[in-house]
Amino acid sequence: MHPILFEIGNLKIYSYGVMVALGFLLAVFLASRTARRDGLPSGVICDIFLYSLIWGIAGARVLHVILNPRPYISNPLNIFMINEGGLAIHGGLFAGILTAWYLINKNNLPLWKTAGLIMPYIALGQAIGRIGCILNGCCYGKPTYSFFGFYADGRIIQPIHPTQLYISVYLLLMFIALRFIYEKSRNGRMIFFTYLILFSSGRFAIDFFRGDLTAVLYGLSISQFISMAIFFASSLLLLLRSKKA
Repeated sequence: MHPILFEIGNLKIYSYGVMVALGFLLAVFLASRTARRDGLPSGVICDIFLYSLIWGIAGARVLHVILNPRPYISNPLNIFMINEGGLAIHGGLFAGILTAWYLINKNNLPLWKTAGLIMPYIALGQAIGRIGCILNGCCYGKPTYSFFGFYADGRIIQPIHPTQLYISVYLLLMFIALRFIYEKSRNGRMIFFTYLILFSSGRFAIDFFRGDLTAVLYGLSISQFISMAIFFASSLLLLLRSKKA
Protein backbone atom coordinates (compact mmCIF):
# COMPACT_ATOMS: atom_id res chain seq x y z
CA MET A 1 0.00 0.00 0.00
CA HIS A 2 1.05 3.58 -0.62
CA PRO A 3 -1.61 5.79 1.01
CA ILE A 4 0.75 8.79 0.88
CA LEU A 5 2.43 9.34 -2.49
CA PHE A 6 4.86 11.96 -1.22
CA GLU A 7 5.24 14.80 1.27
CA ILE A 8 6.21 18.43 0.78
CA GLY A 9 7.10 19.73 4.23
CA ASN A 10 3.97 19.19 6.32
CA LEU A 11 1.83 18.76 3.23
CA LYS A 12 0.89 15.15 2.48
CA ILE A 13 -0.30 14.13 -0.97
CA TYR A 14 -2.64 11.15 -0.63
CA SER A 15 -2.78 8.55 -3.38
CA TYR A 16 -6.55 8.09 -3.09
CA GLY A 17 -7.21 11.77 -3.71
CA VAL A 18 -4.76 11.86 -6.61
CA MET A 19 -6.40 8.91 -8.37
CA VAL A 20 -9.90 10.33 -7.85
CA ALA A 21 -8.69 13.64 -9.29
CA LEU A 22 -7.10 11.92 -12.29
CA GLY A 23 -10.26 9.95 -12.98
CA PHE A 24 -12.36 13.10 -12.67
CA LEU A 25 -10.14 15.16 -15.00
CA LEU A 26 -10.02 12.48 -17.69
CA ALA A 27 -13.79 11.95 -17.50
CA VAL A 28 -14.45 15.70 -17.76
CA PHE A 29 -12.04 16.12 -20.68
CA LEU A 30 -13.56 13.29 -22.71
CA ALA A 31 -17.16 14.18 -21.85
CA SER A 32 -16.59 17.83 -22.80
CA ARG A 33 -15.12 16.80 -26.14
CA THR A 34 -18.11 14.54 -26.84
CA ALA A 35 -20.51 17.30 -25.75
CA ARG A 36 -19.02 19.78 -28.24
CA ARG A 37 -19.35 17.21 -31.00
CA ASP A 38 -22.99 16.46 -30.14
CA GLY A 39 -24.19 20.02 -29.62
CA LEU A 40 -24.24 20.25 -25.82
CA PRO A 41 -22.51 23.08 -23.90
CA SER A 42 -19.18 21.70 -22.70
CA GLY A 43 -18.93 24.31 -19.92
CA VAL A 44 -22.18 23.15 -18.35
CA ILE A 45 -21.07 19.53 -18.65
CA CYS A 46 -17.91 20.44 -16.69
CA ASP A 47 -20.05 22.09 -14.01
CA ILE A 48 -22.26 19.01 -13.76
CA PHE A 49 -19.23 16.79 -13.23
CA LEU A 50 -17.66 19.14 -10.68
CA TYR A 51 -20.70 19.66 -8.48
CA SER A 52 -21.79 16.03 -8.81
CA LEU A 53 -18.33 14.99 -7.60
CA ILE A 54 -18.44 17.35 -4.62
CA TRP A 55 -21.93 16.37 -3.52
CA GLY A 56 -21.26 12.75 -4.42
CA ILE A 57 -18.31 12.61 -2.01
CA ALA A 58 -20.45 14.27 0.66
CA GLY A 59 -23.28 11.79 0.09
CA ALA A 60 -20.88 8.84 0.16
CA ARG A 61 -19.43 10.03 3.46
CA VAL A 62 -22.84 10.64 5.02
CA LEU A 63 -24.07 7.16 4.16
CA HIS A 64 -20.84 5.60 5.45
CA VAL A 65 -21.21 7.42 8.78
CA ILE A 66 -24.88 6.41 9.04
CA LEU A 67 -24.00 2.76 8.44
CA ASN A 68 -20.91 2.86 10.71
CA PRO A 69 -21.66 5.43 13.44
CA ARG A 70 -19.67 3.91 16.30
CA PRO A 71 -16.16 5.18 15.34
CA TYR A 72 -17.45 8.74 14.98
CA ILE A 73 -19.49 9.08 18.17
CA SER A 74 -16.46 9.60 20.40
CA ASN A 75 -14.66 11.82 17.87
CA PRO A 76 -17.11 13.53 15.50
CA LEU A 77 -14.34 15.48 13.75
CA ASN A 78 -13.19 12.24 12.16
CA ILE A 79 -16.25 12.48 9.95
CA PHE A 80 -14.31 14.97 7.84
CA MET A 81 -11.18 12.80 7.55
CA ILE A 82 -12.11 11.27 4.20
CA ASN A 83 -8.43 10.84 3.35
CA GLU A 84 -8.47 7.85 5.71
CA GLY A 85 -11.18 6.13 3.68
CA GLY A 86 -14.82 5.51 4.48
CA LEU A 87 -17.05 6.32 1.51
CA ALA A 88 -20.23 4.39 0.73
CA ILE A 89 -20.52 4.50 -3.05
CA HIS A 90 -24.30 4.10 -3.09
CA GLY A 91 -24.68 7.34 -1.13
CA GLY A 92 -22.34 9.07 -3.54
CA LEU A 93 -24.22 7.70 -6.52
CA PHE A 94 -27.56 8.92 -5.17
CA ALA A 95 -26.26 12.41 -4.29
CA GLY A 96 -24.37 12.74 -7.57
CA ILE A 97 -27.40 11.77 -9.67
CA LEU A 98 -29.63 14.23 -7.82
CA THR A 99 -27.07 17.00 -8.33
CA ALA A 100 -26.74 16.24 -12.04
CA TRP A 101 -30.53 16.09 -12.45
CA TYR A 102 -30.88 19.52 -10.79
CA LEU A 103 -28.20 21.14 -12.96
CA ILE A 104 -29.49 19.58 -16.17
CA ASN A 105 -32.96 21.01 -15.51
CA LYS A 106 -31.59 24.34 -14.30
CA ASN A 107 -29.70 24.79 -17.58
CA ASN A 108 -32.62 23.55 -19.72
CA LEU A 109 -30.62 20.69 -21.22
CA PRO A 110 -32.30 17.60 -22.69
CA LEU A 111 -32.41 15.24 -19.72
CA TRP A 112 -31.84 11.85 -21.30
CA LYS A 113 -29.46 13.03 -24.00
CA THR A 114 -27.26 14.63 -21.34
CA ALA A 115 -27.53 11.63 -19.01
CA GLY A 116 -26.61 9.27 -21.84
CA LEU A 117 -23.51 11.31 -22.59
CA ILE A 118 -22.39 11.58 -18.97
CA MET A 119 -22.91 8.08 -17.57
CA PRO A 120 -20.19 6.24 -19.55
CA TYR A 121 -17.60 8.74 -18.35
CA ILE A 122 -18.81 8.38 -14.78
CA ALA A 123 -17.91 4.69 -15.06
CA LEU A 124 -14.48 5.60 -16.48
CA GLY A 125 -13.78 8.06 -13.67
CA GLN A 126 -14.78 5.47 -11.10
CA ALA A 127 -12.54 2.86 -12.72
CA ILE A 128 -9.51 5.12 -12.33
CA GLY A 129 -10.50 6.28 -8.86
CA ARG A 130 -10.68 2.68 -7.64
CA ILE A 131 -6.94 2.37 -8.22
CA GLY A 132 -6.71 4.78 -5.30
CA CYS A 133 -8.44 2.17 -3.14
CA ILE A 134 -5.62 -0.27 -3.88
CA LEU A 135 -3.00 2.30 -2.93
CA ASN A 136 -4.94 3.39 0.13
CA GLY A 137 -5.61 -0.15 1.35
CA CYS A 138 -9.37 0.25 1.73
CA CYS A 139 -12.14 -1.92 0.23
CA TYR A 140 -9.82 -4.91 0.58
CA GLY A 141 -10.71 -8.54 -0.14
CA LYS A 142 -10.93 -11.76 1.80
CA PRO A 143 -7.92 -14.07 2.18
CA THR A 144 -7.34 -16.42 -0.73
CA TYR A 145 -4.71 -18.83 -2.00
CA SER A 146 -5.88 -18.56 -5.61
CA PHE A 147 -3.60 -17.08 -8.25
CA PHE A 148 -5.67 -13.86 -8.03
CA GLY A 149 -4.39 -13.21 -4.52
CA PHE A 150 -1.82 -10.55 -3.72
CA TYR A 151 -0.13 -9.24 -0.58
CA ALA A 152 -1.54 -5.87 0.41
CA ASP A 153 1.41 -4.95 2.61
CA GLY A 154 4.13 -6.47 4.76
CA ARG A 155 1.85 -6.98 7.76
CA ILE A 156 -0.44 -9.42 5.95
CA ILE A 157 1.05 -12.89 5.65
CA GLN A 158 -1.76 -14.35 3.53
CA PRO A 159 -2.69 -13.02 0.08
CA ILE A 160 -6.13 -11.46 -0.37
CA HIS A 161 -8.53 -10.92 -3.24
CA PRO A 162 -7.71 -7.65 -5.07
CA THR A 163 -11.36 -6.60 -4.98
CA GLN A 164 -10.38 -3.01 -5.77
CA LEU A 165 -8.87 -4.24 -9.03
CA TYR A 166 -11.92 -6.42 -9.74
CA ILE A 167 -14.29 -3.46 -9.57
CA SER A 168 -11.88 -1.19 -11.45
CA VAL A 169 -11.65 -3.58 -14.40
CA TYR A 170 -15.41 -4.16 -14.29
CA LEU A 171 -16.07 -0.41 -14.43
CA LEU A 172 -13.69 -0.05 -17.36
CA LEU A 173 -15.65 -2.73 -19.24
CA MET A 174 -18.84 -0.89 -18.32
CA PHE A 175 -17.42 2.29 -19.83
CA ILE A 176 -16.64 0.50 -23.09
CA ALA A 177 -20.11 -1.08 -23.25
CA LEU A 178 -21.95 2.16 -22.44
CA ARG A 179 -19.94 4.13 -24.98
CA PHE A 180 -20.78 1.52 -27.59
CA ILE A 181 -24.48 1.87 -26.81
CA TYR A 182 -24.21 5.66 -26.95
CA GLU A 183 -22.50 5.72 -30.33
CA LYS A 184 -24.94 3.18 -31.78
CA SER A 185 -28.25 4.41 -30.43
CA ARG A 186 -27.90 7.72 -28.50
CA ASN A 187 -30.58 6.24 -26.23
CA GLY A 188 -29.83 8.14 -23.04
CA ARG A 189 -32.58 6.52 -21.01
CA MET A 190 -31.27 3.04 -21.82
CA ILE A 191 -27.70 4.09 -21.03
CA PHE A 192 -28.70 5.53 -17.66
CA PHE A 193 -30.60 2.47 -16.49
CA THR A 194 -28.05 0.09 -18.01
CA TYR A 195 -25.38 1.82 -15.94
CA LEU A 196 -27.41 1.30 -12.76
CA ILE A 197 -28.15 -2.32 -13.63
CA LEU A 198 -24.57 -3.20 -14.49
CA PHE A 199 -23.04 -1.30 -11.57
CA SER A 200 -25.39 -2.72 -8.95
CA SER A 201 -25.06 -6.31 -10.20
CA GLY A 202 -21.27 -6.02 -10.38
CA ARG A 203 -21.03 -4.60 -6.87
CA PHE A 204 -23.35 -7.29 -5.54
CA ALA A 205 -21.14 -10.06 -6.96
CA ILE A 206 -17.77 -8.56 -6.06
CA ASP A 207 -18.86 -7.78 -2.51
CA PHE A 208 -18.87 -11.52 -1.80
CA PHE A 209 -15.07 -11.33 -2.02
CA ARG A 210 -14.75 -8.23 0.20
CA GLY A 211 -13.07 -8.64 3.55
CA ASP A 212 -14.14 -5.31 5.04
CA LEU A 213 -17.91 -5.86 4.87
CA THR A 214 -20.08 -7.50 7.52
CA ALA A 215 -22.99 -9.77 6.69
CA VAL A 216 -26.23 -8.62 8.32
CA LEU A 217 -28.82 -11.06 6.95
CA TYR A 218 -28.69 -14.29 4.92
CA GLY A 219 -24.94 -13.82 4.47
CA LEU A 220 -25.44 -10.49 2.67
CA SER A 221 -24.10 -7.07 3.62
CA ILE A 222 -26.08 -3.83 3.70
CA SER A 223 -24.24 -2.79 0.56
CA GLN A 224 -25.51 -5.88 -1.25
CA PHE A 225 -29.09 -5.24 -0.19
CA ILE A 226 -28.83 -1.69 -1.54
CA SER A 227 -27.37 -3.05 -4.79
CA MET A 228 -30.28 -5.50 -5.07
CA ALA A 229 -32.79 -2.69 -4.62
CA ILE A 230 -31.10 -0.57 -7.30
CA PHE A 231 -30.90 -3.54 -9.68
CA PHE A 232 -34.56 -4.54 -9.42
CA ALA A 233 -35.87 -0.96 -9.48
CA SER A 234 -33.77 -0.05 -12.53
CA SER A 235 -34.64 -3.26 -14.36
CA LEU A 236 -38.36 -2.73 -13.71
CA LEU A 237 -38.30 0.89 -14.86
CA LEU A 238 -36.36 0.02 -18.01
CA LEU A 239 -38.72 -2.87 -18.77
CA LEU A 240 -41.83 -0.74 -18.27
CA ARG A 241 -40.39 1.98 -20.50
CA SER A 242 -39.50 -0.55 -23.20
CA LYS A 243 -43.03 -1.96 -23.19
CA LYS A 244 -44.48 1.54 -23.37
CA ALA A 245 -42.21 2.42 -26.29
